[in-house]
Amino acid sequence: MPVPRSTSFLCQQPGKMHVSETNGAEHMADETQPIIDPELLEILACPACHGELVLAKDRLICRTCQRRYPIEDGIPILLVEEAELPEKPDT
Repeated sequence: MPVPRSTSFLCQQPGKMHVSETNGAEHMADETQPIIDPELLEILACPACHGELVLAKDRLICRTCQRRYPIEDGIPILLVEEAELPEKPDT
């Protein structure tokens, strides 16, 4: 099936982000673009406690249990086993 000419692909290289058009033209993408789509973030929940997740750099953090879930290549890894546990305060 042929790819429409207007289709573009987001390509990431170390230190660079650009959009490649199918016709060969390239232009720089907006680097302020969020790592996770805000609409997706609204429906995601912590798999451990079902709390609200918030975006913090390259992690999703649960507001309830404070587990931190990594984001790899724009995909949140929402596995309890992969989550970083909150740091315990020194007593």
